[in-house]
Amino acid sequence: MKKWLWLFAVITIGLAVTYDLQQGTLPSSHEPVVKTDTTAVDADYIKHEVQPGETVLTIVEKIHHTQPPVSIEEIQTDFTALNNGQAPKHIQPGTAYRFPLYHESD
Repeated sequence: MKKWLWLFAVITIGLAVTYDLQQGTLPSSHEPVVKTDTTAVDADYIKHEVQPGETVLTIVEKIHHTQPPVSIEEIQTDFTALNNGQAPKHIQPGTAYRFPLYHESD
């Protein structure tokens, strides 16, 4: 009789753990966060085909003929926003990307 009780307890615990891991028993309190930033998407940009050896920073400096009036982090953030999440470090030669244009008042 004790063997049957132990077997029943192990099976019940096993089923409970399996259900908990697959379905969960607590309601999800995580709401999806939607972050919208329209500044970079609405900003001016120029489309440029990347040549071998070019980086996002060198292209932006070439477009502006000098150091742009914003930080490198802002350039990276704006580039990513203009190019649907494309990381600045993973650009490919021969591919055209959108590069942000900055004005002195920015």
